[in-house]
Amino acid sequence: RKNDLNNEFRGFFRQNDICEGRGYFLRHLYSSSINILSMLNIYLILLLLCFLGSFRPMFLKNFLWLYFFYIICVEILVNFYSVNDQIYNYSILVYIFYFSFYYFKKVNKKLLIAISAISFAVSFYFVFLSNHFENYNINAGISLSIFYILLSLQWFFTHFNKTDRKIQQKMGFWISFSLLLWAVAFIFRIIPMQFFNIKDKEFLLVITQIYQSFTIFSYVIFLVGLLFSKADE
Repeated sequence: RKNDLNNEFRGFFRQNDICEGRGYFLRHLYSSSINILSMLNIYLILLLLCFLGSFRPMFLKNFLWLYFFYIICVEILVNFYSVNDQIYNYSILVYIFYFSFYYFKKVNKKLLIAISAISFAVSFYFVFLSNHFENYNINAGISLSIFYILLSLQWFFTHFNKTDRKIQQKMGFWISFSLLLWAVAFIFRIIPMQFFNIKDKEFLLVITQIYQSFTIFSYVIFLVGLLFSKADE
């Protein structure tokens, strides 16, 4: 099934998932098995480093360690124990719930609640109530991406002009940057996917590899924030 082009969307970094949530990993790179293992190893190592970095005292109150622990568990189950990819669908709801909690005291609460409630309801519909029960629900993934974009932009608008400390010293900056980057890359990958799968599969593979690179970079951003942030307000 790893070489089935009709299932091209399955795999590499489908989350989560920057944060994809952000932590979905493609298990078919359409190249040598060495490349697949190398990318998987880089991804898992980054996740592990982020998990360890999240134990800095300032991050404990927001349970970042729990977020990364969950992603690691999901990726291990899917990549090494052949758990059905539907777990990624359920994870979308987990990510919406977690980041709603994380941003609750960092942005306008009323707007956050509205964005979170709509995103959760739409994603819940696509995951549990729609007639499309594919392994990974693309519509739910798009809903998660829009949620990340709105949440990240809300944080930037709220904190950009604050003078309490430099914006890059705040962990929220790195998380918002990472989520925004991943979400935009996800949408630009997914929108033309069906068209290029029919018209130009080679170019589709290029888009997929670019998306994979952006996803790894989004976790590098997470890690930089975990190592060098001076506050998680």
